[in-house]
Amino acid sequence: MIIWLASYPRSGNTLTRNIFKKTMGFGTYSQHKMAAEVSVKGVDEYGILDYEGTWENFYKEAANSSELYLIKTHFLPTDNHPVIYVVRDGRLATESYLNQYQNRSQRWPGIDAFIPIYFDLLIGRDYYSDWSNHYNAWLRDDNVRRLELRYEDLVEPTQGLLESIADFVGYQGKIKSFVNERTKDNKEKPTSEHRGLGSWLRPEHRTEFEESIFLCLHGPLMQKLGYITKEEYDVAKEAIDAETQKLAVSAMQTARERYDYLKMSIEKEVVIQNLLKNQGRLTNGFMSKLKSWIS
Repeated sequence: MIIWLASYPRSGNTLTRNIFKKTMGFGTYSQHKMAAEVSVKGVDEYGILDYEGTWENFYKEAANSSELYLIKTHFLPTDNHPVIYVVRDGRLATESYLNQYQNRSQRWPGIDAFIPIYFDLLIGRDYYSDWSNHYNAWLRDDNVRRLELRYEDLVEPTQGLLESIADFVGYQGKIKSFVNERTKDNKEKPTSEHRGLGSWLRPEHRTEFEESIFLCLHGPLMQKLGYITKEEYDVAKEAIDAETQKLAVSAMQTARERYDYLKMSIEKEVVIQNLLKNQGRLTNGFMSKLKSWIS
């Protein structure tokens, strides 16, 4: 049985894995192979587990197992397994994600073939689509069992929140209290997790125009989730002329269509590669059956 731990990048997914490990003793996997090479601290603190073989084989095993597999992902959904989705203020998540992209010392093949700028992430010209589309894809209106969590609540979770998480995954053991080591000893020097708790403050390197464009594109969801008010959304729209807004929306729609096209192309390529890999076995099986029919 799979339960996805899904989020837009830099929204609290790793923090969620830390909570599972420290409060319930659960280890967790990741769909992203670049996270598979883990340290001793990663195993002890975050419960990060690796799997052997290909992702396709591991996925089939986990999906058909009676045991629980908690699997981290930043990709858009492709099945109907239950999901714990972590959401964070889109401005903070995007800033943090862009900073990670641009300052990573170790590059990841495929993903880092293209290093985005701020506007790329705004419109979703990226590996994981855009912030609003990511949320709406995972929280779509259907019968999938879901638990939506806020990053702000996970930094220092209440016992009630921990019980809700435990109930969702069917954990019936003792729930230990959670102490966030990243914030415990740094009250006077705020970490990224502390900064995510306060009201949004536009960074010096980010212009008013850039922030207004973000709110024009993602304002409806930001407002729905309570990260901004209707007045803030209206001010942002007034700051950008109608033609620029139209172009930005068009660019985001094009990026989403491009994402869907690439996803479909990758899925087809996987099918083709599997067919080629099994060609000899399939051919031999067909010939054996043909001979039995003739005889």
